[in-house]
Amino acid sequence: MRKIIASILTCMIILSGTAAASATAYGMEYTDVKSNHWAYQAVYMMSDKGIVKGYPNGNFQPNNTVTYGEFIKMALIAGTGEDVGNATSGHWASKYYNKALELKYFNSFDINKAQLGNQIPRGDMALIISSVLGDVTIENYDEIQRDIGDVTYQTKHEYDITKAYATGILKGYTDNTFRPDDTLSRAESATVIHRLVDESKREVPYGKEEETTRSAITYPTSGLLDMTKLTPERTRAVSVHFTDEYELYKDAREWDMRMYKQWDGSLGAFDHTLRGHIYLIKDGEILEYCNTTPKYDSDGNYLYYQRSAFHCDISEADYIICVPSDAKVEKNDLIKAVLNPFKH
Repeated sequence: MRKIIASILTCMIILSGTAAASATAYGMEYTDVKSNHWAYQAVYMMSDKGIVKGYPNGNFQPNNTVTYGEFIKMALIAGTGEDVGNATSGHWASKYYNKALELKYFNSFDINKAQLGNQIPRGDMALIISSVLGDVTIENYDEIQRDIGDVTYQTKHEYDITKAYATGILKGYTDNTFRPDDTLSRAESATVIHRLVDESKREVPYGKEEETTRSAITYPTSGLLDMTKLTPERTRAVSVHFTDEYELYKDAREWDMRMYKQWDGSLGAFDHTLRGHIYLIKDGEILEYCNTTPKYDSDGNYLYYQRSAFHCDISEADYIICVPSDAKVEKNDLIKAVLNPFKH
């Protein structure tokens, strides 16, 4: 069984029980990953260990889609604790690719060297993660596999996908899909590798970790939104109250978010249990204000959830936020921000 290097794992476990250290404590500071960024801890911890790196201009570019070369490098260093270095000719990640082939993380039929500069899909990420994990016993394998709606025994890398999902390293989506052909950003990939090296960060679909608690981290709203652009034309609701702080919830399951109608080019809708004005946020600005109504059954009984309609591609949003009304805002009633579970 391949084991993740002990020194990295030990360090991660020690640090995981504490608040994220400051960027300067790690010896670097990215201009585009501040302390209120949802992936802050993962990005800086993995950077500190040399598993991920930024760019010469000081950016990390967290929203860029990760490539085969980048992900293979991350997984290889996480799995072995060794950095074989960039190649001096050909693709920069060739040496990482060759070493991963040697360790049988994949074969050249699964991943060809010509793909190193291409975006890597989640299915191939699962293959690599599964190989790094080695032999792992998965209880209730058939039950777990059945719960992934878009993965069957005919799906490429089906076993590896189920293994990466069951161990809490590559999570699924709130609509019970895995989306093996989708990609991840550099920030999301750093989070995946963080879970790989630190078991305490894994989010398994069954067991104690499956039960979510409503705990959130509070940040200044100015780090989420450009407050100067909150004009009436953008906010639309006259009674809306943008509080100075917001609560960040990383798991949309806490608000029972689920897609009701997929975006068809003109309209889409999702259900949830949030109460307030719903907005889609991208790059610090309001992408869309969602028309939201409570849902009732045929007898007029409130069903305890809301339905929000949107008029743009919801997958482009970074966050879904719920803003309280001026008429109802209380001392502890802050903006609630949720990482967009419908983001591709």
